[in-house]
Amino acid sequence: LATQTKETATADHNTASDHGFSGHLQIPTPTPLHIHSHRHRHSHSPRQHSAPPFPFIFPLDTFSSDPIFSTFLSPDFNPTQFSSAALSSGSAASRIEKLQEGLRLLDSQLRNEVLSRHHDLLHQLSSIKVAESSLSSLRSSLSSLQSSVRRARAELSDPHRVIASQTHQLNNLHSTSLLLQYTIRTLRLIQKLRNLVDSQPDSSKWIFPRQPSYILRF
Repeated sequence: LATQTKETATADHNTASDHGFSGHLQIPTPTPLHIHSHRHRHSHSPRQHSAPPFPFIFPLDTFSSDPIFSTFLSPDFNPTQFSSAALSSGSAASRIEKLQEGLRLLDSQLRNEVLSRHHDLLHQLSSIKVAESSLSSLRSSLSSLQSSVRRARAELSDPHRVIASQTHQLNNLHSTSLLLQYTIRTLRLIQKLRNLVDSQPDSSKWIFPRQPSYILRF
């Protein structure tokens, strides 16, 4: 039996050699990660659900419910009335201490906001600088446009004034020319009438005198 077992082992060794295996068969040693994974897979213990986190309350949110700090949030806040009420309450020192505590809290919160939003603030600052440069260029363009408008107005107002004056003169000349034409026509008619009166044989019988004023009235 021992000889048969030895021959069987030798045959298995030769078969392993024929398939490309040499030496002894090495079983990989399990690592701690594999052991932890194996235990986690085969563990039958119930899972423990973590409790949901409580909502975080900012310290500044308590100002709206605070009887002292809530007055500062009112749009009708009057510092004179608040100071008078604090002095007449008899606990001015405690209120001053609480106000100082609120100031420290505000300062700390502002500092945290600036530090947490540092990149956003820098981005906004760069955007403001770009907007200011654009606004300055727009102002310069607007000033140049206004100067151009003033120059164009000056260039157009002088010719317009001259044209208006010359148009008035032309209107007066036209009226004078019409009056002269009527006068010349009237004088010609008077001359024709005189010639007609002089050509009559008995011109003394005419009832109209020869004065131009009467002839014009006729």
